[in-house]
Amino acid sequence: MHVETTSSKADEENVVHEPGPEQVEDNGAEAEKSLSTADAVFDQLLHRIQRGQWRVGFTLPSERELIEELGVTRIALREAILRLRTLGVLQTSRGKRSIVAKMDSSVLARLFPLMLTLEEERSFEDIFQVRLTFESDTAFMAAENRTEEDLAALDELIATMDALPLDARDEWVKQDVGLHRQIARATRNPMYEITIDALSHFITHLQLAVHDRLVKDHVLAPNRKMTASLHTSLVEAIRDEDPEYARVLMQAHLRQDARTVSSSGVLDFASDKDAAHIQSNNAAASDLLDMVLEQYSG
Repeated sequence: MHVETTSSKADEENVVHEPGPEQVEDNGAEAEKSLSTADAVFDQLLHRIQRGQWRVGFTLPSERELIEELGVTRIALREAILRLRTLGVLQTSRGKRSIVAKMDSSVLARLFPLMLTLEEERSFEDIFQVRLTFESDTAFMAAENRTEEDLAALDELIATMDALPLDARDEWVKQDVGLHRQIARATRNPMYEITIDALSHFITHLQLAVHDRLVKDHVLAPNRKMTASLHTSLVEAIRDEDPEYARVLMQAHLRQDARTVSSSGVLDFASDKDAAHIQSNNAAASDLLDMVLEQYSG
């Protein structure tokens, strides 16, 4: 790597400009080298943030200082900063230096829909497995730590959903996501709610697509009835402070949702192998649902 010797007015003013196109000679070998260097710069800057050297709110050194310290070109540095901005790690205003941004669930919430678009059926299968493990533990923790305020909020969400007409698609999906968020909040561990928030865009996207297909196939009413029964059973297990039963009910609920997604046809783009994998993972859903609903009704 080398230090770029050509200075600019921006360098002299000691500010970091917003990354943008560079007026450079078109040279394929040099461009490839610059991209490789940008990877190294990206890793170095990210490492400083990860180890706490640059904390939230920290103003990065000037562009000129970083170029001299790292021994890289301006274009490589700006490419690395652009990547960090895109991830939400840095914030940069025109004419000002970049600062380390506060990371929250909104960053992941932007990435999950992109994963769905780019990875298609793999994203559904991967995120389903994450939800199955994560939300099962969420239900367990909620049953152990819930408060009366949590129960009141859950009861209100259930009542609101039950009162909605079948054509209230957007509001029903909003309340459904809200129910899962409230269960996460009842764990008293903020990381659970943050993770649910990060997943919420993916869940909402999928729920809306499934709703439209169920309407088209005239099977929305029975599906909604099954979901309502599982929601009620789950909230009762949390109320009764029965963590193991709450875990089983959440698993049943998520597996039923996954089976509905698979059978609805919204994953028609999936390959035969992937579709079979999804169906295989949910083959036990009916038996599990029958067991838990029988136990609840008894």
